[in-house]
Amino acid sequence: MVADRLPVHAPKSAGGAHWERGRDAAELGTGYERQEPVTARRGGKEPSAPSKDIIFIGLDPELTEHEFMGYLITDHSAQVETVKISYDRATGKSKCFGFANFVLQEDAEEFIANK
Repeated sequence: MVADRLPVHAPKSAGGAHWERGRDAAELGTGYERQEPVTARRGGKEPSAPSKDIIFIGLDPELTEHEFMGYLITDHSAQVETVKISYDRATGKSKCFGFANFVLQEDAEEFIANK
């Protein structure tokens, strides 16, 4: 309960400010109470719209975007606009997955159908 808590104060700083005990959501008033009940969605989720992008998982960690683009164009005769390989920000190493953006949605669908 709120009444059972003792106030907590930190030592005063040079500016004279100090810390106070935390407050419960009920004490803070509006903004923390849920306004509308949450309704769970089960099943019936509509499929997303078809896309020109395809994700490639399990890429070689040494593969460059230039080599990836060349592979799709020369080996698969794919009409690709751009490719992107995902890299770890901290290490700079490949996360071994990437994306290819095809010129047309039909090109992407054809690529998947022929795989």
